[in-house]
Amino acid sequence: MIARTILFLYLVASCASSETPTPMAPPSMQTPQSAAAAGFTQVMESTAMAGHKLARDQRPIAMVFFASWCGHCRRELTELGELRKRYPTLRIIGLNAYEDFRDYSDSQRLRSYIAENAPWMTEIVSADEALRATFGKIPKIPTLFLYSSTGEVIAEYRRDKRPPPSAQELEQAITAAINSSE
Repeated sequence: MIARTILFLYLVASCASSETPTPMAPPSMQTPQSAAAAGFTQVMESTAMAGHKLARDQRPIAMVFFASWCGHCRRELTELGELRKRYPTLRIIGLNAYEDFRDYSDSQRLRSYIAENAPWMTEIVSADEALRATFGKIPKIPTLFLYSSTGEVIAEYRRDKRPPPSAQELEQAITAAINSSE
């Protein structure tokens, strides 16, 4: 119980921190590009929390790790929602991570959070420890990956390596993902 509490406090503190964080997890044996590619494949073979299977299509994809209690995640989802209006071909898949700490696993809480902050996000996958490990460990959220329609990694914003991207930076990466898909 104490270890879970310490881990929860670390996650909350890292989510709330505005400083550039230092990596806490040991580096993966995979390169970041191959880990992100492996993660893409695993997510695209997953079942969404709503019960439907995800399927590949010809759109560029943003995959964002988030949790309902994360303030930075709320800001990033708001920015993604605004950018989605300007770039309707962008597919956004939510990867719900760390929701199970401190009894935050209430599915109604998650549904309410999505309804309030990202009602446009209809594809949500539970990002358990195995999925996070496939991506090369995801110790901090939000973390965002942008892919071309073919699954090529276009951009990677790992919260354990840097602060969340600005709206302008996100827009540039989305434009690159869309252009590489054409």
